[in-house]
Amino acid sequence: MGAQILAGLLALLALYFVLRPLTRRQAWPGETSQLPADALLREKEGVLLAITELEFDHKTGVVSDEDYGRFMARYRAHAMALMQEIDRLRAAAPSAGLDADTAEKDQARKCSSCGRSLDKAHRFCTSCGHTQTAVLTLLIVLVSSGLLHTSPARAGEIAGRIVNGTTQEAVVGVKVILLQGGSDTPTAETKSGREGRFRFEDVALGEYTLGAFYRDVPYAQRGIRVTDEAPRATLDLSVYETTTSDDDVSIRSNHLILQGSSEAINATEIVILENTGSRTFLGKLQPSSPTGHGFFLTLPPGYRELNTPDWLTRRIFNPAENGFHLAFPVPPGTTQFMLGYNLPRTIWGTPLDRRLSFPTGSFSVAVPLDQGLEVSAKALPEQRTVNIDGRKFLVMAGGPFAKEAPLEARIAGGLQAIGFSARQMGWIAGGLLTTGLGLGWVISRGRRLAS
Repeated sequence: MGAQILAGLLALLALYFVLRPLTRRQAWPGETSQLPADALLREKEGVLLAITELEFDHKTGVVSDEDYGRFMARYRAHAMALMQEIDRLRAAAPSAGLDADTAEKDQARKCSSCGRSLDKAHRFCTSCGHTQTAVLTLLIVLVSSGLLHTSPARAGEIAGRIVNGTTQEAVVGVKVILLQGGSDTPTAETKSGREGRFRFEDVALGEYTLGAFYRDVPYAQRGIRVTDEAPRATLDLSVYETTTSDDDVSIRSNHLILQGSSEAINATEIVILENTGSRTFLGKLQPSSPTGHGFFLTLPPGYRELNTPDWLTRRIFNPAENGFHLAFPVPPGTTQFMLGYNLPRTIWGTPLDRRLSFPTGSFSVAVPLDQGLEVSAKALPEQRTVNIDGRKFLVMAGGPFAKEAPLEARIAGGLQAIGFSARQMGWIAGGLLTTGLGLGWVISRGRRLAS
């Protein structure tokens, strides 16, 4: 708040100096000024500052070319009149606030464009109108770096507490990080203090993710927004004690979406894990795990070309023929992730069998109706047709299932299953029929000759 008030005062001060030459009684060309020398110097300073501000606003696009030309002509004429009057007073009465020492110092600077002597207060040349580069550069640097604000600073605050969700107590000394947008690099970090409190000040407007590490487990709260309407965000971030027991862990739902090509079945799987306990589930002790713990997630046998998000890929270890191990802490609540893989397509069909890693509330398989895929699964008796992205899918579902329960399902094989068109299958059927008739005739003829 203090920074915004200071910025507002600076903006008002700048506006005052810009408008002052237009509102005060001014000595335009041809007029005789009756102002004393010190008043003329102050007037000149205001006009020069106004010219500097106008030059900067024009370069940054705030002032149009038309307004810039009109006001600059008036400012330059006014500045020239003031300089002439000051020179006249200096020549007539050296004691009028301008001693020889001051005059000598005032004339020491030269214009970088035309070489004319400049007064020490000059920010532009009264002869050619050239703005002194150092001054303009300094203004640009100050404004762009935020050291000088022409308008109140837009900044917010994110604050809250770190709370142990297992014990409901505040947690002190936890590392807290702040990430903006989708960046993986923290924009700020701190540690929770008394009563588990943390605070990030001078936060730019935008969307943030708040993260904390407790017992070597990361926790995050995404979608924190800091806006003009709501510049202050307050929240509690829960962290938990850990456990290796999976008694409270289950798969709420598992969705398998299948689409076929001539060579493979493309599978997309969405898994929603649920932890109904008050501790983060780590999995069993696994020496080869990057975190020291993990659990096994089953997939259909023979899966290949596993495709997962980067954050999930880094947690996969010890892949097997029918699944992989996952070093993935599961906090209380629900956790969802998605993965993709391919299954081989053969004339004998494609198995979807698996043993479920956790108790599963529901399991569903969806296949498009326009690709000729047929799935047989006695464990998925519920069937319905749904639209997904404008295409019709047949969805088969079932559940609940116990932990380690076998789920048997299969994609039908045959010639159509490996990518032959109806016309191709007609030619193949005709060829097989002709071959069969030919073989029958040969065998029959051979028997007659033998008899």
